[in-house]
Amino acid sequence: MTPQQIALLVLGILLVIFIVILIVVSAKLRAVRKREESEEQRADKVKIVKGVRYSTDDVIEDADGMNVTHLPGDFLLSRGEVYRAERGGKLLPGVYTALSAEGGGEFKIRIGGLVKNFSHGDKIVIGDGDEISAVSASVILR
Repeated sequence: MTPQQIALLVLGILLVIFIVILIVVSAKLRAVRKREESEEQRADKVKIVKGVRYSTDDVIEDADGMNVTHLPGDFLLSRGEVYRAERGGKLLPGVYTALSAEGGGEFKIRIGGLVKNFSHGDKIVIGDGDEISAVSASVILR
């Protein structure tokens, strides 16, 4: 092979790699733009690292109103029952999105002995060892 042929071959390979990268980036940007243009409110997706929840995204409200589904990884707070957040336990410490399980928009939750009002889609931070209970209605923590 001559040096010109080798140079053309290398340039051709680099061009193909550039086109593939361009296609992947444009597909990602299109997905992000489509998600932002939709009228959906989203809750956080969750990943668990060393027994603590970290959020990463999921629809909790669409154009028609509340969208409540029970997904794997969600935690249901039954009204009147007390739960303790512990690393490695059923309820992990971390940030949750509170969803009304009974269709109402507002509900009360006791966290660490204090009762607070929350709305569908509000964020709740639960520390390690905190006790939590749903006061007025059952709640899904996503």
